Amino acid sequence: MALLGEPSNASYYAWLKKARANAPLSLSLDTLTRISGILGIHKRLGILSRSLPSR
Repeated sequence: MALLGEPSNASYYAWLKKARANAPLSLSLDTLTRISGILGIHKRLGILSRSLPSR
């Protein structure tokens, strides 16, 4: 949660409730930028792990 800018528990659970209900969800530009960065790191780690030789 720290990587998302420490949103309050109420905000986090409101996002979660809307996402599970497939309801429209608006996030701040800062939060969207942070999520984008996290997803980019996840993708690059996956690429890196596939390129490493297996034991």
